[in-house]
Amino acid sequence: MKDRIFKVMKWSGLNLSQFAEAIQVSPALLSSVKSERTKPTLLLVENIKRIYPEIDINWLITGDGEMLVGSAPGGLHILTDETAKPAAESPYGMASDSQAEETKP
Repeated sequence: MKDRIFKVMKWSGLNLSQFAEAIQVSPALLSSVKSERTKPTLLLVENIKRIYPEIDINWLITGDGEMLVGSAPGGLHILTDETAKPAAESPYGMASDSQAEETKP
């Protein structure tokens, strides 16, 4: 499980301290898990799932399946109502239809 936790950290783009802050655990705990002095705790797993709901909890705990909820084999991501983000939240800056209408003169 340790390797999967740090795969999530890498996927998140955060360093150890930032990831620890994001999932509300101490950097010392993550460092201890990384060096295998401590086993991952239930709190650690629950916090990852709460902060990153797109992470498949079954994959995180057992390694079975894909890392992301709704992922297909081969790395294709299947959009579902739970995983799709509205256009207003798009990282590409596209406005949703309602926002586009609001900006029309």
